[in-house]
Amino acid sequence: MSGFFSRIFQRSEPVRISPHQDKPFLEHLTLPHLEPSTVLSVPESYCACLFQEKLISAPLLRGEHPLTAEKISPLQPTAPINILYLNRHQTPHRTWQLSHHLHDEQILQIRGEYHFHLSHPKAFLHHLLQFPQPAIESLDDWLAEQVNTLINIQNIPTEDILTYPERLSVFLQTQLTPLLHRQGLTLIGLTLTAKITAAIPISSSAPESSLTQHAKPIPATPKDEAPLLAREYYRVIGGRQMGPYSIAYLQTLIDQGTLEKNELLWKKGMPSWQKVEKFSELQWTETK
Repeated sequence: MSGFFSRIFQRSEPVRISPHQDKPFLEHLTLPHLEPSTVLSVPESYCACLFQEKLISAPLLRGEHPLTAEKISPLQPTAPINILYLNRHQTPHRTWQLSHHLHDEQILQIRGEYHFHLSHPKAFLHHLLQFPQPAIESLDDWLAEQVNTLINIQNIPTEDILTYPERLSVFLQTQLTPLLHRQGLTLIGLTLTAKITAAIPISSSAPESSLTQHAKPIPATPKDEAPLLAREYYRVIGGRQMGPYSIAYLQTLIDQGTLEKNELLWKKGMPSWQKVEKFSELQWTETK
């Protein structure tokens, strides 16, 4: 079959979209635009949401869902459409990490694991869309920031963190459970370990000598992560080194107005701490 009738029959075949079954919890797909006869397949253990910037569809559950302009409203069918598949039956086990620069040129490294399950897909999607990259790695960075905030608010001494990690885990889980619940997640467990390592002094010939009071951090090497999600950036908060963070999460802090241009950042390969405004990877709006 060729020519005119071939084109007619080719266009009549539905465009079927389905998740890759090897994705354990979350998969992000993008359609350049809505094709006629597009069908979204949602397996039994999944749900799916469509979004454009901050516009979000209602969650779609198990079944075959023909995507028409009426059904995806208020999304625009001629603009790129994002699809997020969420596996409702998976219990992801994720890791988070922080590092605090101590006064004696040492680093307090805090690492932990947490696991959860999805309780409210649309609430979780709203939370995920706060980040430039709607990926699970962005959630890891966000959780680490919440842990850091709780430690600072409670002014928990380094000695207690090292001596009583199990007690700190229980405290953090108690505090974080209602916070994650509001984001559509049920926190099942959280653990942590802590240790002190020596920092590496930065070069005395660094171009910004006023920043040499901060030691070069020990970076964590990310594995199999997209460049925007690789956690390799450190910042200074209240005289303490914190991190590592991804560039995507730092961009979120800028967009929220909680990371200023004159704050300090560092990543592996830099001779010294630099002001945030010098990082071309980060974008600033006119009002910043």
